[in-house]
Amino acid sequence: MITFKAFLTENNSLAVVPDNLSDLSLEQFLDKLTKDPKTGRPYTLKEFADKASWLSLYMGNKYGIGSSRENKDQLLSELIVMLSTYFHQRILWPKIQPLRDKIQEYYSTPEYKNYYTKRNELFKAIMTARRNGEDTSGLYKQKSELEDSSPATEHVGKLEAAIDQISRETSKTPITSEFFEPSDPVNGETFTKIYNLFESLK
Repeated sequence: MITFKAFLTENNSLAVVPDNLSDLSLEQFLDKLTKDPKTGRPYTLKEFADKASWLSLYMGNKYGIGSSRENKDQLLSELIVMLSTYFHQRILWPKIQPLRDKIQEYYSTPEYKNYYTKRNELFKAIMTARRNGEDTSGLYKQKSELEDSSPATEHVGKLEAAIDQISRETSKTPITSEFFEPSDPVNGETFTKIYNLFESLK
């Protein structure tokens, strides 16, 4: 019967490590795991995320979604998925978080709050009219016109488009050793969980 380690290598091109992890530091483990075992080329952020997602689905089908961690295979799978999250936090988030913050700041402006209040009032009026069996076509038209003229359409739309563009470009970033160390408290917290889980696997 094919081993889990062989399965990962042959079916997912995911590098695997020796059964005895005590001989590896976390940095050595990451260096092995983030490179194509056949070519030695570093995986891109998207390639690693795709493999982690595939592995998560495989383990979910094998052991059940949300199952307790029963063996080393499941722990290793959990570690790989957690690493994918970490690399996104480490590589992508610093580029798009300022734009996300701008979106949230805009949602706090009086201009947007006024629009949001009017939209909610129209939505409540539509629900009331429907319960009373009244014609709602006029109210739906008002709601549609209001949404079409939303102050967020252009402002937030541009920011979201920029986030999408940056995300597409950043997904091609090779995962190299410069990203193995955390750069801020958010990815530092995830890195600590990774380190502890890696140590538990030794």
